[in-house]
Amino acid sequence: GTAVVEGDAIIEGRLAEGRIAKLLKIEEGAPILYYERVGCTALGEHVELVQCWYEATHYKFRIHLTTKI
Repeated sequence: GTAVVEGDAIIEGRLAEGRIAKLLKIEEGAPILYYERVGCTALGEHVELVQCWYEATHYKFRIHLTTKI
């Protein structure tokens, strides 16, 4: 397989629309969290895309950050 060595992720607040509201079984316009991650190879090729929608009242994210020394 292809190794993912770096990437970027975003987490943002949104309002649920159409298909997403229906899939989450919530009202349109309800607050949701949207998560997107793009992973890249060592050559900078985008080889991974992750998209997730969460009902905002049921999740909390903890993010651990570190550097290589």
